[in-house]
Amino acid sequence: MLERHRVQAATRTRTPPAVAVTLSPRMIDRRLFVRLSVAWAATLTARLGAADVDPYHLRALRHGDEDVSLSGLARGRRLVVVVMKTTSCQVCIGQLETLAKRKQALTSLGAWVVGVTHESPAKAAAVADKHALPFAVVSDPNHKVIQALGLWRARWDHPLPALVVYDRCGRERARLEGRRPGLQPDKSLLELLRKMAKHPRPCSRGRA
Repeated sequence: MLERHRVQAATRTRTPPAVAVTLSPRMIDRRLFVRLSVAWAATLTARLGAADVDPYHLRALRHGDEDVSLSGLARGRRLVVVVMKTTSCQVCIGQLETLAKRKQALTSLGAWVVGVTHESPAKAAAVADKHALPFAVVSDPNHKVIQALGLWRARWDHPLPALVVYDRCGRERARLEGRRPGLQPDKSLLELLRKMAKHPRPCSRGRA
């Protein structure tokens, strides 16, 4: 289990160009944790700049020829969003395949999965077809949703890969940022979803 850390204020005048840090975002659950490897100032700037945009209801994703949103794909279910670095990212694909094997457990917990890539709808569909995924991989061609999630990295021209968990009300409950070989958070993810199902939080639409 990863350890949880909070970002500490800088006490030195000079900051290393790249440091490994972990953040505790708003509404994060103790079962999933943020991990990333970028300069902390750049990360905070990206997250704060996206704070006024709601990525869950932003209709900027493409599924085939259709414009869709995360809320539309969730269809009232809890949602695990897998933001891919690229459609050729083997660690990202491995996590999608692992979650596909957990389809029955996810369904029993009222949850579903969607993959998100900044690459074309054709490439997104090809990943889902090639790996026989039971859920959609959608395109965010203008990276509006990825940007609103605070995950777009312009200097790399691709997102910081992440898992983002929403409850049935569309509230972000947890996220895990960054990928590394061997990291398989599916057990922690299922534990979180069980907790969410057992202790739902009320919302205006009566779901959580």
